[in-house]
Amino acid sequence: MKGIKWLIVSFVLVLAIATPVSAEEETYEELSVYEKHKLLTEIAIEKDIPPEILKGIAAGENYMRQYKEDGTVQIADDGGIGIMQITNHDLKGVDKDRLATDTEYNIRVGADILNMKWNQFASRSALPTVNGASNRHILEQWYFPVMAYNGYSNDNNPVREYEEGEKPYQQKVYETIEKYSKVSTADTPEDFSFHLDDGYLVSDIENYDWKDADSYTTQMFAPGDQVYVMNDEDLSENLDYGRLKSDGYFNGSELDLIPYYTELEIVSGPYYPTENIFRHFVAYEVKSDDYNGYVASANLRSADHMEKDFSPKGDKMTDVALDKTWRIKTRTHIDPATVNERNIYIVSDNGKGVRIDLSASFNSSDQTTIITATPEGEYEKGTEYALHVKGLMSTEGLDLETNVYREFKTVD
Repeated sequence: MKGIKWLIVSFVLVLAIATPVSAEEETYEELSVYEKHKLLTEIAIEKDIPPEILKGIAAGENYMRQYKEDGTVQIADDGGIGIMQITNHDLKGVDKDRLATDTEYNIRVGADILNMKWNQFASRSALPTVNGASNRHILEQWYFPVMAYNGYSNDNNPVREYEEGEKPYQQKVYETIEKYSKVSTADTPEDFSFHLDDGYLVSDIENYDWKDADSYTTQMFAPGDQVYVMNDEDLSENLDYGRLKSDGYFNGSELDLIPYYTELEIVSGPYYPTENIFRHFVAYEVKSDDYNGYVASANLRSADHMEKDFSPKGDKMTDVALDKTWRIKTRTHIDPATVNERNIYIVSDNGKGVRIDLSASFNSSDQTTIITATPEGEYEKGTEYALHVKGLMSTEGLDLETNVYREFKTVD
């Protein structure tokens, strides 16, 4: 396939400044953590950019700082100004002095530059796309716009050899998102293919099919949206829940632990951390029949993206004991890593999840795996539930395509 060449003659992200900006000798007061998170989130939403992406760039460029400790403007060796390290000073209509003295303006210009990479470059095949660049709310689809924000050049070539400890710019941004927004993204494909042509970086493929690249933003919910509890925490630490808090500023008391797959409605938000600059997630006020309070965005996912393609397995059971342990038998050696609370879960008919303990044992004599699912407490009396099973894989890496559910009702 014909290579894709980015003609950086017309659009150069890294431009040197001949003289310092006029405001460099002046001193200014840094905005609060709350104000910066609010601006980054609101401007990202206004520009239809996942806030995780804009915050990841701001943190990677300059730890979300517009000014140095002494109050003077942050100007990098390459001329990058302020919180978004803007080096594209020659873009039409950009006020270089305001870039230095106005944090909000700096963020807006950074967001506009990032959107330019998405709209003007990706749509014209000047940049390769990810899964057709079909959904702006999927984090992985911003991979090449983020790369171009810093420089679509061999410096950020995802397939070249890097010295130990070094990584391409865009990879650092996505690691920042995972660490501070608490949203994981899919592993970078091994089939990325680039070469240099007369010093220009050229992609050998116009569109990359990135498997499992479906990490949606968790910071663009609105009142009335339906969500469910889910996170990317390490399940070996028994963190299969979302914390319900008494306020949205990450300072309130803990009211409850909401199990995975519990369905909630967004009431208000987003709300922003007031102290910790490295908390890039936001909070939303949520409600259901059982819960009312505030939950961090890192613990919420859109109900529109919940797996719904399940087939019934067996007849509905009644008069089920309040502490019943379920046994799931498969005629395959199941990969233990796939036996987790994201793949096996119990939810009531009104959308309340149940925290469960899981275990798996393999019988080599008949090549079967027995999985047990036991509620940590008790089911509610006279309530209808469904046990769901999905995502199991064999030790050989084969997808078992389980996706089944079993309905039951507990004793009155």
